[in-house]
Amino acid sequence: MIHQPREVAPRLTPSLLRFLASLFLVFQSYSVISQSSVDTRFLNASGNADGSIALQSDVSWPYQSTAEAIITYRALNQSDSQVAANGRAYLESISVNSTENLSLRLLSSAPNSPVLNATLADINRRQNDDGGVGAFDGFGSDLLSTTYALRVLAHAGVANDVSGRAVAYLLSKQNAEGSWSFQDNPNRIETTALVVDALWLFRKQYLLSGALTDGITYLTSQRSAGLWGETEASALALSAILNVEVDRSDYQTSFTHFSNLQRGNGSFEDDVYLTALGLRVLDAIEKPAPDEITLSGRVVDGDSGTVLAGAAIQLTGASSVLLVADGDGEFAFANLPAGSYSLSVTSDGFGELTLNTLLTLGAKANLGDLQLSRLQIDPDTGDPVTTGIVRGTITDRRTGAPLPNVVVTVLGADLSATTNQAGQYQLGAVPSGVVQLNATATGYGSAVGSANLAAGQTLIFSPTLQEQVP
Repeated sequence: MIHQPREVAPRLTPSLLRFLASLFLVFQSYSVISQSSVDTRFLNASGNADGSIALQSDVSWPYQSTAEAIITYRALNQSDSQVAANGRAYLESISVNSTENLSLRLLSSAPNSPVLNATLADINRRQNDDGGVGAFDGFGSDLLSTTYALRVLAHAGVANDVSGRAVAYLLSKQNAEGSWSFQDNPNRIETTALVVDALWLFRKQYLLSGALTDGITYLTSQRSAGLWGETEASALALSAILNVEVDRSDYQTSFTHFSNLQRGNGSFEDDVYLTALGLRVLDAIEKPAPDEITLSGRVVDGDSGTVLAGAAIQLTGASSVLLVADGDGEFAFANLPAGSYSLSVTSDGFGELTLNTLLTLGAKANLGDLQLSRLQIDPDTGDPVTTGIVRGTITDRRTGAPLPNVVVTVLGADLSATTNQAGQYQLGAVPSGVVQLNATATGYGSAVGSANLAAGQTLIFSPTLQEQVP
């Protein structure tokens, strides 16, 4: 028998914590979206005729298990699956009113879903004067309902006075050792992890680094033998850590222990709810930290497209790092601080490529193929040619006749040439790169031009000059 979810004011019980988990084990998306390699076959096999995604043996009730599973599908970029679609229809068919159940429904929907916009006002109306949110209309503020509401606001892309007051309420409830606790309940690991995740979603709008750091410090202090006791507590703690921490080196043992909890059928304890939490953690372990800044690309021959293994990539700016392209011509900078950068790419026999870029918090920039131009070789010396040639013919704009004694100058360089009687000139040994040229003659208006000159290239600059009338 499938039962409807209970509608009660929140108490911090294992069931309540399971509701919360659906809100926070959803990780940032990236610039390149692809389906995760995480195994969802256990969830796929748990769909029922009424649309729910649940088993009678689950530690949570069907409404919650279903919502958790749908949130997992969305996190893994599989929300278009038929099982997920049936699950959403199931959730819509059940009448709910508590903040926790409304939050589960909203977080199972797309960010631009009509049901999200229509129901968000109901949750906002429950915010009290202290900034916290109650479980129902007219109820006093509680820690977990406020956490639900804050997560929904982030899902809807809302950062306003409502979110600011909710954040302030949660900050006021943090304990001295960095934890959060609901009344006198001892389950501080779960509660702390959930609140940390909710606040983390607004880290770019409000100054939260101190509170987040203290929360993670508390969670880390509660770890034993790599985990936090039961599967549920471990999943929630790892959720917070995987979101907040950019340097994950201290948690590799925990990742291994948690991954080993997954059974051969792809489940965690043959439970839909726990499996949904667990799969989201495994997916986050596979991905870079949401706030980690990375810069990657591939170096190739601009003519043939052949990868240039061993090319040197020098990054300077907010951080200075030198990398060498691997056998596939690829490179990847990780754990970069935010800021402005200059990238220089060099390879034997090729001209240097430079570019500038600005990297912000969480940027995962992929520059694609960086094409280097092959240097020309001087046949007399055998040395690479690092300069080019500029030549042309200057004529009178009105008559078309060639103009002698026109001075052509490379701006910014000590290079110039004067046209002969045929109006012709040539500038040799012009440094490669952006070249700015100026042609002037007595009695004529000047002409300017700009172009990129590659090493070994010949650039034609043949303007016409307009005679000036006295």
